[in-house]
Amino acid sequence: MEERHRALLLANRLEITSDLRFRDIRRRLLDSGTLNGENLDLIENQQTREDQAKALLDILPTRGPTAFAVFREALKHRYPHLARILKDEGQQGPPEAPRVFIIHAGEDKESFVRPLVATLQQEGLAEKDVFFDDVSIKPGEVIRDRIISTLSSQSLELVVVVVSTAFLNKPYWPRLEFETCLKNNKRIFPIWVDANEDSFKAFSELVGKYSPTLKQMSARRVQRDDVTDELTNIAAEVVQRLSTLRCSTPPPAGL
Repeated sequence: MEERHRALLLANRLEITSDLRFRDIRRRLLDSGTLNGENLDLIENQQTREDQAKALLDILPTRGPTAFAVFREALKHRYPHLARILKDEGQQGPPEAPRVFIIHAGEDKESFVRPLVATLQQEGLAEKDVFFDDVSIKPGEVIRDRIISTLSSQSLELVVVVVSTAFLNKPYWPRLEFETCLKNNKRIFPIWVDANEDSFKAFSELVGKYSPTLKQMSARRVQRDDVTDELTNIAAEVVQRLSTLRCSTPPPAGL
């Protein structure tokens, strides 16, 4: 950890330890590799919430050059005031690329994708970690260029493909995005979303007509009526897949 980051943690130690509950950011710090099991045991063996926060602040400077940035990002969801006081004025360079890209049809945005993004953030992903067109594409950017550059980025770890009837009927954007992620050998997490009474048999045939490659991938299936109940589980599975990918070696192919 850089000296200026150590200084920021020390200068704001009292406010951080007064407000922070370690359990609120635990998952994020573990999934990112910032903390290991030994660190976790040391922190959680402390008797009080404040002592746990103090133990965390003592450990972070020993956890490598990215520990400060991950910690600050983890604070943004529930402790934005703490993230603000740790603002690194010396930080330079472009923003980090997203870790997850969500391919979807516009018809599924409000009913499924936007709630999924919110739930992913509740599960510990930062806003910048998820490419969601409504938020990630800024005014003035060329949409096609931004999408292709993101899907081509080596920093992108996982592509979530929301496969629905609307998705399968779209001739351009979702297909362009899906073909681009295949071209760049990206890991794919397909989610089939449909209302059916035949255990997705007919829907599977539609997927096969759209793309035999997509049909062959193991998919998370959810009935339309069950979306609300299943969102937390789906988001947790996506985060778990990210954690698994970071612990594994890159695959030769993107499936």
